[in-house]
Parts: sequence; structure tokens; C-alpha cells
Amino acid sequence: MVRVYTHLGKLQQAIDVANESEDPAACYHLAHFYENDGNVKEAVNFYAKAKCYNHGLRLAMEHEIETEVFSMAMESSGKFMNQAGKFFEDREMPEKAVLLYHKAGNIATAINICFQAQLFDTLGQITDDLPKGTEKSIVNKCCDFFLSHRRYDKAVNMLVLGGDTLKALEMCLEKKVTITEDMSERMTPDKDVDNETRTKILREIAKVCKRQGSYHLATKKYTQAKDKAKAMKVLLKSGDTEKIVFFANMAKQKELYILAGNYLQSLDWRTQPEIMKQIMHFYTKAKAPEYLATFYESCASVEIEEYNNYDKAVGALKESAKYLAKSTMPTRDSKLNTLKRKIQVMEDFVGAKKVAGSNPEEAIKLCTQLLELRDIEDSVKRGDINSLLVEIFYAAQQFQEAFALVQKMKEQGNLEYLDKDMVVDLYRRLNQPLDFNVADEPDHGHNDEDDIQDDV
Repeated sequence: MVRVYTHLGKLQQAIDVANESEDPAACYHLAHFYENDGNVKEAVNFYAKAKCYNHGLRLAMEHEIETEVFSMAMESSGKFMNQAGKFFEDREMPEKAVLLYHKAGNIATAINICFQAQLFDTLGQITDDLPKGTEKSIVNKCCDFFLSHRRYDKAVNMLVLGGDTLKALEMCLEKKVTITEDMSERMTPDKDVDNETRTKILREIAKVCKRQGSYHLATKKYTQAKDKAKAMKVLLKSGDTEKIVFFANMAKQKELYILAGNYLQSLDWRTQPEIMKQIMHFYTKAKAPEYLATFYESCASVEIEEYNNYDKAVGALKESAKYLAKSTMPTRDSKLNTLKRKIQVMEDFVGAKKVAGSNPEEAIKLCTQLLELRDIEDSVKRGDINSLLVEIFYAAQQFQEAFALVQKMKEQGNLEYLDKDMVVDLYRRLNQPLDFNVADEPDHGHNDEDDIQDDV
């Protein structure tokens, strides 16, 4: 139909048929018609529609129609891309020449033009796509080029592509190039590399990632190197509790359970029962009774320091002694004896508190005996014992004895153990001037004074 319409001079009908049908033969006939007629623009247009890029490019290049040359070349095969690339290269249009040469697979020529025109970004894009096995000469040339222009991140990529991973890692440290996850994967040797070499490179990658603060990447590489202990130690630095717990549970190694338990102790486990349970879980899984014993000692210290609860502290220390007895550590017996003595002293103090209301004489006797112990501070604070004595004297209305003991505690700097209201009332009853600011002292006193007063 197109031939008929053109022969009859009905050009518009011929164009409509070609455009609607998109038939290559019809478009080619119109392109040939326009070329013979001297209408280069339409000829090139219909050659492109007919996918006859050789004719279209020939005509476009002959008449310097640059936009059509580039667009048709990008749709054509490598042969025509190279021809169009040369066309733009000769006309000092390096950007388009490089794109065409690159797409045609003529990497060496594309890279050389980038060197000449100093197309840093374009060269970077090309080198990012270079496959393994690229000619060593090309890789080395690109690396030298990037180094000379201080594009160290790109130079590192070239070293990795060239198989010189260790040198790439040195450059990352020296030039402060941060290793990304993608880069670390490209640095990782294939699994068919001999195990010793592969492990060495993985360890080196992990070391650099660690120094750069990329702890998760370092953990991954140490894990791939089958060094789970170092992987855990690096992961601990990240402070990612969820991943630390997960890693320890997945690894199922004694050392890692202990490391995870020790890390969790650095958190606020006192107010978060789940963390406390996890700590005990890890030490139990590790079959490490000595660590459990130490943890229960910490629990006892918290009960005393934060809650002034010696009764619960005794319970925690008994748990500590139970696990310490299962330990095989060389100093077990001496530590166990020390711990048992500590428990006994605390129990005496707890006993004194319990009988303070019903049998104050016995409580005073117990407290006096405790204060005579040289190492009493290892078990019970003198301030707590003296505070209990003051409360007993106050409750029994032995105000002079209570006053004398308060004065002594003032000299020792232990007023924070006393109940503020009680001290104020005591001084008022004895008409003594309150020559210190009780309100400024922290209230670390006991809450059982009312019970003692009622019992007395």
C-alpha cells in the first residue's frame, strides 16, 4: 500500500499507513523515498522506525544530525555504537562518546577518553560496573588515575577488582576510606579460595571495619572467618543488645554465653527483670556457677545500697554460696568461708532489727557485738547499725543515749543514715540547738522506727 500511495503521489496516505502499521518494510520504503527526495530529517526518522540503523546512522552522520546519531546509536548494536562513538570523539564530545563506547563494551577506549577529558564521575560509573577478570592493565591504569586525583574510594575499588584486597585495606586505613557493606562483600574471597588465605583476608577486613567503628560488619566478617569469639567481642562494642542476645543464643558457646551475660550486667538490670533473667539464663547455659555466684553477690549489694534491705541481701548471698559451692575454681573454699561469715554477720543484724521492738536489750547487745568486729564494713555498714541503735534509744525514750550516738555519727559524717524527723524531734526534746542542716542530708534511714515505738 505504501508503494502504491507513493507511486500515485498520495504521500500523506502512505505516511499514515506506515505509522499505523509500524511495518519495517513500509517504513524503509518511505525512508528511501525521502532520502532520494532530499528530505534527510524524515529519511532518518523512518530509517529509525524501520530499525535500519546502518542507513539511518550513515545519513545522520553525513549531515551532522547529532541528536539522531546518538539516539539511534543507543538503540543499535555494538558495531554501530562504536561508529557513533568515533563520530562524537572526533567532534570533541567526550561524554557521548564514552557512553556509546561503554555500552558497546569497548571499555578500554571509553576509559582512555575519560582520562583525556578528566571525566571523573563518568569514569567512576564505568569502573563500578567493571566485572571480575577485567584486564589487569586497565585496572591498574584506573587505580593510578584515581590515586593521582585523590579519589581514594575509587582507587580502593580498583585494588579490590585487581585482587589486591590487603593493599586496599591498607589504603582504607591510611586514606580514611570507609568500608561499606557492598565493598566488604566485594573484598570477601570466593569460597573456592583456599581456606587459610580466605580466613586471613576475612580477619583483616574485620579488623579494619572494627577500627572504623563498623561493628556489625566486623562481626559478620569474623563470623565468616569462623571466629565467633571475636565476632561477639566486636558486637559487644556496638551496644546492640537485641543482636548480642540473639548471637549468643545462636552460637551456643560457653565463652559467648559468659560474654553476653557480662555485657547485660552493664545495663540497668536492677529495674528490668527480663534482663536479670537473661543474665542468669546465660550463666546457667554456660555452666558457670562462679559467674552466677558473683552475680548474686551483686544483687545483694544492690539490695543494700539502693533499698537498704539486708533481709533480701541475705537471701541473695545464700544463692551465691549455693552456686559457689558448685564451682571448681581454686579459691572456692576460701571465698565460700568468707561468704558464709558475711551471711552470718548480716543475719545477726537482721535478727537485731527483728527483735528491736520486742527485746531492745537483745538488739542492743547484738548491735554492740557487731560494732566490735574489725571487718564489719565488709558485711554491714556501721551507719546502719548505729542508726538502728539510735532508733531503739529514741523509741525507749532514752534520749541522752540517742543524742550521744547522733553526735558521734555527726562526727563520723554518717547522718545520712538517720531519719530526719526523728533527729529534729530528739534535739527539740533535749533543748539542743540543731547546729547542722538535717534537711540537706539524704534520707537513708530505716522505716521500722514506728514499729519499734509501738512494741516498746
